[in-house]
Amino acid sequence: MVGATRLPAGPTVRADPFVLRPLNNKQRSMMVGRQEIASILIDQMTHGKSGVHLIVGASGSGRTSLLNCLAPEDSRHIGNIWNEETKTIGVIHEAVAKFTNTFQIPPTPQSAADYLRRHLEGRTGNLDLIAFDYRFIPLSDLLSLIQNIIPALKEMRAMTVVSMSDDQYRDLGPSSISPIFDKIHHLLPLTLEETRKLVDLRMSSVSNEAILNKGDEINRLHAYTEGNPK
Repeated sequence: MVGATRLPAGPTVRADPFVLRPLNNKQRSMMVGRQEIASILIDQMTHGKSGVHLIVGASGSGRTSLLNCLAPEDSRHIGNIWNEETKTIGVIHEAVAKFTNTFQIPPTPQSAADYLRRHLEGRTGNLDLIAFDYRFIPLSDLLSLIQNIIPALKEMRAMTVVSMSDDQYRDLGPSSISPIFDKIHHLLPLTLEETRKLVDLRMSSVSNEAILNKGDEINRLHAYTEGNPK
């Protein structure tokens, strides 16, 4: 195999199958253990049913991969770098810039939101995705985003999804934010069989050989990872 290499203790591979990068939309067939959640959101987007959903999961549980797999690059905006200067105003401006390809954005939050609403209503086909995946953000800012921006986006022709860690969800207090969302999805650890499927899918993308041959190998791997995909 040209350009092939061999794992430290395993088969020959064309590339590293276990790179620590989120899946992209073209790799959605490799998503494991999150298909049911993805199907719910994609079905709503396909049928033009707007909504706001919350995805909660531990670090490495696949939150970013799930968001990427919901929609192609040209029909989604995923905010993941928090701007301390512009804060919630910047959230709307970034979404406007993404979907309208313009930087001449109305100056006030209300006018920018109205501009985005009109633009999204003129688009056809599946709903666009507006998602927020802020890993490093003050809790007060995250709460402000959920309370002030998410309700406005709910009225737009788009699917709105917020992703947060288990710690963020706990510290914010489920009772204070749950009423804002149509549905909350918790990313559970992968089962033993899901872990095996994940490894097999990754390996099949770069090799014709399997990496888990002995019966106890998958059990030891699952115990070590505790079902965390990363």
